Amino acid sequence: SFLAGGHFDQGDVLVRLDPQDFQLRVVQAQASVAQAETSLSREQSEARNAKIEADELGISDVSDLALREPQVAEAKARLESAKAALREAELQLAKTVIRAPFDGRVINKSVDRGAYVGPGTNLGSIFSTDVVEIPIALTDRDLDVLNLPIGFTSTRDNPGTIVDLSAIVAGEVRHWTGEIKRTASGFDPATRVLYAYVEVADPFGAGADNGVPLATGLFVSAEIEGSTSQTAISI
Repeated sequence: SFLAGGHFDQGDVLVRLDPQDFQLRVVQAQASVAQAETSLSREQSEARNAKIEADELGISDVSDLALREPQVAEAKARLESAKAALREAELQLAKTVIRAPFDGRVINKSVDRGAYVGPGTNLGSIFSTDVVEIPIALTDRDLDVLNLPIGFTSTRDNPGTIVDLSAIVAGEVRHWTGEIKRTASGFDPATRVLYAYVEVADPFGAGADNGVPLATGLFVSAEIEGSTSQTAISI
């Protein structure tokens, strides 16, 4: 599925790196943890023996060094360090499999099978198909007609205005239904417009127009129903 235009579901494997080097690092880290645990166990045993010997001899004023307390503390620190190295190795191993974090599609891919990659290498670009967002430029007059405040955010109790989006696709006019989810907190200083953001849910599925999805990069027209006036009359 990791091809330009390919579709994938959440959890699908997009890219898998050769894990052998990372598996060896995990084995080495596990061995270091085992060695550190053995060393700590030995130091603790010697510390107990030293305490028993001191008690048998009736010596009460025994230094921490003689009781091997610093050695035990050092062994514990080495064990914690080894465990941290093991967790890091396991994390690196887990990253050899890259899974899709959401349902979506592939915009492009930058690598092929057998390619060598390193940390920070761009492997490709993907996008989620759960929702598509369209910015719409509104003038001050539009805000008045729509009764839409600056900094608006849609909630369950105060939902956004429904928007009819349309565009010509393959020679036919297609329509999609969206909702204004929020507006910007300020006007664009260059154009003096305020952007409202319209969301269309599941644009490649239930939100499509008879199977025609609202594809990314498409230019659309937006028709928004304004507020109803109770004092207007028809002439």
